[in-house]
Amino acid sequence: MGNPIHLLRKLIYIVCVCLTLITALSQAVVLSYYRFEEDLDADPFRLVSPSEVAGQPDLISLTARIDDSANPGSLPNTFVPFTGAPNTASLDGFGTSGNPDIDATIAYSAVLDVDEMTVEMWVRTEEQFGVLVSRSTTANVADSISDGYRIYSPNALTVEFYTIDAFGNIQLNTISTNIGLDNAGTRGDGNANWRHVAFSYDMALGEGILYLDSTPIGSALTTSGSSLYWGADADADDRIVQVGVGLDGYNFSKTNGDDGYVDELRFSGEALAEEDFLVGIPEPATSVLLLSLVAFAYTTVLRRK
Repeated sequence: MGNPIHLLRKLIYIVCVCLTLITALSQAVVLSYYRFEEDLDADPFRLVSPSEVAGQPDLISLTARIDDSANPGSLPNTFVPFTGAPNTASLDGFGTSGNPDIDATIAYSAVLDVDEMTVEMWVRTEEQFGVLVSRSTTANVADSISDGYRIYSPNALTVEFYTIDAFGNIQLNTISTNIGLDNAGTRGDGNANWRHVAFSYDMALGEGILYLDSTPIGSALTTSGSSLYWGADADADDRIVQVGVGLDGYNFSKTNGDDGYVDELRFSGEALAEEDFLVGIPEPATSVLLLSLVAFAYTTVLRRK
């Protein structure tokens, strides 16, 4: 019989390799990701917040700031995304010219020209109207879009997204709900909870799904195999992301300016399952427990030598 220590070493090696493969396969294809933890621009009248993905453009706003106030400038501890990095701030509308809307933009990136995707974010607002996030060649996404997508109407969450099938037929798809983000009291009372909002589009199924707090609240079907439609190639440079259009948190930013209300904005190049959303600290994974047991067994053998 072989040396038990050598056998355990081989077992640990095999487990580590398997865990590495499992982790790599299970990770989302992250295209761009904004955590709103820092402002790269020293100018108090201009916000520049970087993407966590190298090479992706910064988010820029003239009417927002990074809110790092202790309470409640960031997500509660129970909702820290499972990136392993602490969440200490969020994106807050704080206009210096009387406009507290976020009104942020992200320049064109070819990386986001995907056939299917998931966009997700954390939001805290009492706002009735406004656009949470959009990507389109349309400049005024508050009114309508002619391509891409937009998630809007925080008081009755709605998604519009364009698709194109194999024959070149372009279709506008809509997911309408009567579900709003403010579930903490009466509108205007300054109370609202952080909510996780996500929209995914699955090309193979031709299905778009709108989620609130990881629960599907609406969907729309189009022709299977249809891809997302981003507009004419000649207008590619106009395909910008807009965040918090007309979104000022209602009376949050207008009164004390210390309530962050958009955070952890992430774009993924596939239709994610709910368990892959940025929804909080996960319970210990089975894989981690297995590795712990192997380590315990290894230690036990060493003690018995």
